Amino acid sequence: MATELTLFDSGDLTGDTQQVPVGPGESTNVQTPFTTWAATNDSQYTAELYTNPDCSGDPAARISAGNTETFSQGMNVQSIAFTS
Repeated sequence: MATELTLFDSGDLTGDTQQVPVGPGESTNVQTPFTTWAATNDSQYTAELYTNPDCSGDPAARISAGNTETFSQGMNVQSIAFTS
């Protein structure tokens, strides 16, 4: 199974992307904060997206393993945690 999360700057899964490698149990910072409208989780872990740099507080979104989600509004993702 692939081991990354792909963030898209468009709700139709086109445009610029940011790929984030999976680090189970870790908080991963996005290289540059990225405004995403959709994401594809090609891993075996749930991805929790945060709008702050340290994965603190409640996640702005959760994407289950193997799923694609679109969002009703863009979110400025700064960090991601991968959980079982």
